[in-house]
Amino acid sequence: MSILTSSRARRGLMIVCLASGLLVIGALGYEAISAARAQRQTVESVLRDYAELAAEQYAGSTAMTLDYNWLFPALRQLRSDGDALSVPAPDTVINTQGGERRLGDLAKRFFAIPIVGGTVRSPEGWPSIEGYDTIRDRIVQQAKVALEEGWPIAAFVDDSSDAERLIAYAITGSEPEKRMVVGFTANLATFGPILTPALRADRVLPRSLVDAQPGNDLISVRISTPEGRTLYEAGPGFDPTYSSAASLGPRLGNLRVETAIPVASASRLVIGGLPYSRIPAVAAMLLVTLALTAGGMLLLRQERDLVRLRERFVAGASHELRTPLAQIRMFAETLRLDRVRSDEERQRSLEIMDREARRLTYLVENLLQFSRARAGQMRSAPEQVELRSFSADVLEAFRPLAAARDAIVRVTAPDEVTALADRDMLAQVLLNLLDNATKYGPEGQTITVSVNQQGDGTVALQVDDEGPGVPPAHRGKIWERFWRGPNTDHTTGTGIGLALVKELVELQHGSIAVAAAPGGGARFEVFLQQGVTA
Repeated sequence: MSILTSSRARRGLMIVCLASGLLVIGALGYEAISAARAQRQTVESVLRDYAELAAEQYAGSTAMTLDYNWLFPALRQLRSDGDALSVPAPDTVINTQGGERRLGDLAKRFFAIPIVGGTVRSPEGWPSIEGYDTIRDRIVQQAKVALEEGWPIAAFVDDSSDAERLIAYAITGSEPEKRMVVGFTANLATFGPILTPALRADRVLPRSLVDAQPGNDLISVRISTPEGRTLYEAGPGFDPTYSSAASLGPRLGNLRVETAIPVASASRLVIGGLPYSRIPAVAAMLLVTLALTAGGMLLLRQERDLVRLRERFVAGASHELRTPLAQIRMFAETLRLDRVRSDEERQRSLEIMDREARRLTYLVENLLQFSRARAGQMRSAPEQVELRSFSADVLEAFRPLAAARDAIVRVTAPDEVTALADRDMLAQVLLNLLDNATKYGPEGQTITVSVNQQGDGTVALQVDDEGPGVPPAHRGKIWERFWRGPNTDHTTGTGIGLALVKELVELQHGSIAVAAAPGGGARFEVFLQQGVTA
């Protein structure tokens, strides 16, 4: 099995693992969200049940408080003897279940209305009942219902005037033609002082939930008319999310008692309070998993590309090693068997063997240098290098390789221009650039090595060829190890030459760039620190 096939198998297995992990995380997240939602629904149902229990408790407590702390004590003070009505003075103190109160605090006006005929009458010493003729029919009509239902007393909220008021009454007299509706009116502002003490003291939640306290500070209560007008409100603030309502019934004008449990009270009423949403945490985990999956896929793609580059490198290196070895072996065997026909053929065979041996030397040196550079084992030993003579020496050593493609190599450089460089490293750099120019340029081309002093204290060593050049889109990629251009399949190579050149130049504290040559082709420029001229 090849490296690529093995890599594909590992990549496929990795993709399956990543996808399976993502599915597992998604399934676990869904289960967590479902469990949290079910738990929250249960807790919300419990809170609504508590609100319903509180509404029923408050409704009963409100009805009893209105009856025994307000309506009954005030109505007992009214006496009807025929057409005469008598009520104690407003300053009279009366006893209620809620304590002693002034009669004038419970009632503002008293009245008596005959069910059959007659007019509205007021007791002496109390404000006149004038103006109540407008509600006489309503009072009489409801009194007939009260008589049929057997209510001892009844009340309703009157909103026929600008000031809302409570009207409470009872029915006296045993003979139908002498029955009277006797009652009083009161301001609705009296609701608060009468209801608050009783509602605060009344226990509306189980003792196990609120310890020894009534727990009323956890609940908001609101009493309103059937039309929705609020008459009384108490508690930490009415939040309708977890609320319930109960009616006081027609005897008390169908007043509504609404209760609500704020979200902030949930922690005291339910162990652990309302469960927080798992969606943000699950979403975060899914995002992290997706990011890791994307990262894994990117690494797999990079591994695939690296494997392909390595296979191309192995193929290219094998071919580059095999070709000169085959040439050397063939001509060595020709010489050994004395199959040459003349001294010229013998000399040519020796030149080819020398050229191919040089090529092998350059290739092996490239591989060794590349390996050392990647391992961080190379150290630069800079010295003063006179570039004209140095370039001429390198070109002389390279000339047999250039002759194989009929390439002409020349040097144009001023005298005594020096650079601070490592001689061996710079020689390897120049040889690689020349080899690159020869390999990718046309046969018979002219390769020019030139030296130019820069104005910033550096010197440029340039190599120009007459090949196709390097497209701008590829000028940043050619320095990557194992990378080869898309149109280089017709040439052999390992893909490490230019990568090694860049590393060797940077080890000498220099830089390298590629551009278009003035006459076409590519220009590689090595910038080094300028040396001191003697």
